[in-house]
Amino acid sequence: MTYAEDSSAESSRAAETPELVHSLEKGSIASLLDEDTSSKVLITGDLNAGKSTFCNALLRRKVLPEDQQPCTAIFCEVLDARENAGLEEKIVIDNETYGQCKIYVKDIRQEEIDVVVFVVSAANHFTQSAKEFIWAAAAEKAYLFIVVNGYDTIRDKQRCQKLILDQVSGLSPRTFKESSELVHFVSSNAVPSGPPPPGGPGGSGSGSSSGGGGGDDPADDKGKGKDKEKIRDFEALEQSLRRFVLEKRARSKLAPARTYLLNILNDVHTLAAVNQGVAQSELERVARQLEELEPQLELSKKARSEVGDQIDRDIEDTCQEIYHDTRSKLNTAIAQVGEANLNVPYTGLFRVFRYADDLKEAMLSHISDAVSDCEEHARGRSIRSVNSIKQLGILHIGNEFETLQFRPDVMFRRKRDALARQVDVPTELWDFVDWSTLLQRQEKFAGTGMALTVAGAIVPRLLGINNWFDQALTATRVLSNGNMRQLILPGILVAAIAASAYIVQQIPNSLPPRLATKISAQLTDLDYVHANSARISSSVRKVLRYPADNLRVSLDQNVKDLRSRRDDTAKIKDESERASKIFRGLVGESEVQRSMVEAVDLDSPPPGLH
Repeated sequence: MTYAEDSSAESSRAAETPELVHSLEKGSIASLLDEDTSSKVLITGDLNAGKSTFCNALLRRKVLPEDQQPCTAIFCEVLDARENAGLEEKIVIDNETYGQCKIYVKDIRQEEIDVVVFVVSAANHFTQSAKEFIWAAAAEKAYLFIVVNGYDTIRDKQRCQKLILDQVSGLSPRTFKESSELVHFVSSNAVPSGPPPPGGPGGSGSGSSSGGGGGDDPADDKGKGKDKEKIRDFEALEQSLRRFVLEKRARSKLAPARTYLLNILNDVHTLAAVNQGVAQSELERVARQLEELEPQLELSKKARSEVGDQIDRDIEDTCQEIYHDTRSKLNTAIAQVGEANLNVPYTGLFRVFRYADDLKEAMLSHISDAVSDCEEHARGRSIRSVNSIKQLGILHIGNEFETLQFRPDVMFRRKRDALARQVDVPTELWDFVDWSTLLQRQEKFAGTGMALTVAGAIVPRLLGINNWFDQALTATRVLSNGNMRQLILPGILVAAIAASAYIVQQIPNSLPPRLATKISAQLTDLDYVHANSARISSSVRKVLRYPADNLRVSLDQNVKDLRSRRDDTAKIKDESERASKIFRGLVGESEVQRSMVEAVDLDSPPPGLH
């Protein structure tokens, strides 16, 4: 590749460019065009396309080496002779002595290139590498100069032009639209080279640069028809290139910038439109999700409140039921313990106190069994209540709540009859005599004696035995008072023995009620029934609280999760709304800016400069 540029104002432009960049006013573009007087032209093309021949034809000098085979294998820097005190010299470094030749040239970035001249071989057309280069260049440079070199070697020129223009149409549409100005079919080797300037070079091989018709008059060659046509084609190319570089400097220098801006704005518009669509889709999605989450959250809150109240009511009703049932059963058991069949054998008078202790132990065991029955009933009632809570959990939480384990066998493991074991009922002698029974029997005897008196008054008369009674009474009158006194003591003794025998015989009947009364009184003092009823109901309450609390925690966590999802979704919705608004504005702004850039007429003078 070869650069041909006018660098007379390069140093001043480099110093003033930063100021222009930082002071973009209305006249900035005009100032840029005025201050940047140089135009960079890049001449490039395929291998052996005739780039050096084309440059020599433009310069009308044999400056660059030419050959039918590729020969420009190293960098050649061509500088203005004014930078070398007006002397034309060729400076060559011997590669045999130096293994590497480093030539320091001014770096011209692609962004600073104003015009791209692409040289194509008329015989080879556009190769794959040429197409790739033009595709890349056309993305930044709207207009490219296409030079089809070696056109004189083509026999079917119309077909060649059609094929190349068709390729240009696909590679750079804007260049094709102005193909009359930008696409030229020339033969660079037909352009004659002019003589060296007067006062030639200072003797370092400059004479070799003018070979090939140095003293010929170019006017003599114009007589040849074909050569004249070739020269006219090349002169037309020069005029078009001069117009584009010099007369239409605004287009050559600003068209790449406008193309770059349009590409940027198109990319911004595309990205903004795509992101707006994504943001709008996300907004619609989260809006639908919010519409689903809001009712779910309200239902979850309502379920948490209703289920919590229902569980509290069920637990309270269950505990009250168990308390009253336990109290009723224990009161009945204590009241009827004296009449219960305790299966305690009576072994006689000499082991009567042992019998009393056995009775007390049996009565306490009977009461303890009643407590055990109450606990078993409470255990079964607890199982039903826990299952009811599980069903509520499965209904509102899901199957994961079913994993809750409940072990009813661990309930009431401590000594359930501890209070009964503390009862200390001493056995007294009077406990063996049931005075209430004796009094009841005395009343029965008194009634029987009165009946016998009446019968004694009536029956003898009916039977006629009054004489017999009279004789008996007469016999008793015969006994003296002294004899009667002697019979009193034996009578009392006989009566005491008879009473003792009766009492001993009635111990199995009189002792249980007496002991039962004492035990009942002492249990009443200890508030035994209430204590056990409260203990059993409290145990049930404690057992039911565990699944109830788990259900409350699960319901509360469900509400928290739904609220968190609702808040996150609402946050995403707000972000999506802002993003959609921003990208919608960016789409509109990019369209406006693109319209403004497209409306710029590069062929008209800058505003304010007429």
